Amino acid sequence: AQALTLLNDPFVHGQAEGWGKKLATSPGPADERIAGMYRTCFARPPKPEELAACRATVDGKETDAAAWAELAHTLFNVKEFV
Repeated sequence: AQALTLLNDPFVHGQAEGWGKKLATSPGPADERIAGMYRTCFARPPKPEELAACRATVDGKETDAAAWAELAHTLFNVKEFV
């Protein structure tokens, strides 16, 4: 039930969208914003392969709030976050 809530709950989507909007307007390179997301979610920096996967989500869309929201929602659903 918890996994379905994280995937479908309007509150979780709203939190991802809010964070996405903030990240889309934040200064600095995408890699720094992604590293900040990892510190917030997991209290650690991303591994190189995690950084590459996240970068692929936002590459070329650094000012697109929807892309950042998608990444945030993905991180909310990582087992380590739960």
